[in-house]
Amino acid sequence: RLFDTNILNDAAQGGADAVQCGNEQMKAGAFNRYITPANFARFFDLCVKAMHAVRPDIPVILGSLDPHVGGVDYQPLVDQAHYLDAMQQAMNTVVHPGGSWSWRSQTVGLIDSWHNGYPNQSVNSLYGLFVFWAQQFHVNLNSGDLGKHLWVVEGTGCVNGCGINASSSYDVAVSHILTLITDVQTTLRYRVPFFYFSSRDFYLDGVSWPMGVLDS
Repeated sequence: RLFDTNILNDAAQGGADAVQCGNEQMKAGAFNRYITPANFARFFDLCVKAMHAVRPDIPVILGSLDPHVGGVDYQPLVDQAHYLDAMQQAMNTVVHPGGSWSWRSQTVGLIDSWHNGYPNQSVNSLYGLFVFWAQQFHVNLNSGDLGKHLWVVEGTGCVNGCGINASSSYDVAVSHILTLITDVQTTLRYRVPFFYFSSRDFYLDGVSWPMGVLDS
């Protein structure tokens, strides 16, 4: 079974701003399982039908793009666009033969996990990602139209393997606070819906993830 319809029904009736069908489906790793574009097309089609059967007006997010650094990781971003192209082809040849479904007509989820604003304002992965995806959706970034096509479903600062001294609570705290401020400024300027990942620190497989901005 691809999914539990009871869970999807609960999600559709929960009054959420949107429901996200899929998550980092194009990523392979210790915590991710790569899904072929054809299989993801099948899943997304079924998920959308299940959502709209319960609540026809609920926005459905097309999965989420696993995090890369905007303005730096150009080829990985191109690869993500190619994945979506392959999914589109599968949707129109296998799932709905002869169809005209386009991922550019959907709302695509985006993850950004970087120390935006730290150590200075020139560091802004989120802006770089907005520039790239505005080009892919053929919209003017300054028009505010990108928010019709792209939602940041998971925004957060980073800790491990990104140049932040994870052993320094000061560096972690300052970088996270500056990231939150920078992300808010960037999303307000370009009018893209943004959801902060967590206000809590947590442990995963013995690794500390101090992600939260709890208080001053």
